[in-house]
Amino acid sequence: MIELRGTEDLNEKTFTEMASRFLRASLDSWRQGNHAFAVLHAGVGCEHILKALLCRHNPLLIAEKGDQSFRFHSLGHGDANGVKPLSEAKTIGILEAFKTAAVFMHGRMPVDERTFRPFADSRNGVAHSAYLDDMAVRKVIETGVQVVESVRAELDLDPADFWGEYTNVFADLSQVASVPAPAGPAKRPLLEPLAQQLALAARERARSSISVALSTGLEAASWDDATMSSELEGDVTRTALDAALVTALRIEGSQAGQAAERLLVEYGVLPLPAPLSSHEHPWRHAAVPYCCNGQGHDRFRCHSWTRRRSGSPPRYTPS
Repeated sequence: MIELRGTEDLNEKTFTEMASRFLRASLDSWRQGNHAFAVLHAGVGCEHILKALLCRHNPLLIAEKGDQSFRFHSLGHGDANGVKPLSEAKTIGILEAFKTAAVFMHGRMPVDERTFRPFADSRNGVAHSAYLDDMAVRKVIETGVQVVESVRAELDLDPADFWGEYTNVFADLSQVASVPAPAGPAKRPLLEPLAQQLALAARERARSSISVALSTGLEAASWDDATMSSELEGDVTRTALDAALVTALRIEGSQAGQAAERLLVEYGVLPLPAPLSSHEHPWRHAAVPYCCNGQGHDRFRCHSWTRRRSGSPPRYTPS
């Protein structure tokens, strides 16, 4: 394996350890009947073990095309001016990692790209769109597990260390479902990393939705611009952009909240015990800011804030 400087956090050992944890979490979720998280965990674990194999040959193989920050860090120049931190380095996705790893396995990869792609698509569907085809879930997880096991053997990792309590049953999801549950919650892993992953996915979806919303808002505002004065056109444009932006953020916020709630329910954080489960809104009886009503103030730029007590959520009062 080629050792490159500056990539201590992106190496074969790190990826294999995380792959093992995610695959066990996937089988935990399958055993509990949570198929969405089984797919999500399996997808992340599979991507990690594929990248572990690539790192064994050369860590630069996992760098996304055009990403210079990872290359500079790998060559020991990560502290140079203008080089982004390693945390912002971009790496290849699961499908590209599979195709590259298959080259190094010289025919030992158990499936081809066409068979592997539905597994990758299912993982991305759960992570980015909160969508899962329940009819295909067993097949895609079996494909992912098959690929992971082949790469594990290629890396010569101890099967008991990698699969843990699932060593003798991981290839048979029916047997996985029959494995007795652990005595307590101590073996339940990866809540924080999963929450971070959901947050990052929500951020990317929000960015995309905001871009589409702003484009749509500008288009809607221009429909009758020929018949409007410049002042009225400005007001219409601002209103259209406001409506489009708020709509996009509400939709993405709702989807992110639902995904977070499913994760917290699985880990036993929700539902909250009384009185924390009260339906009373958190802003009730709290002092909240509101914008002044001074003439000519832009509600998005006004810096004159006062406070009031209210039974309604914080909001801007239009100027």
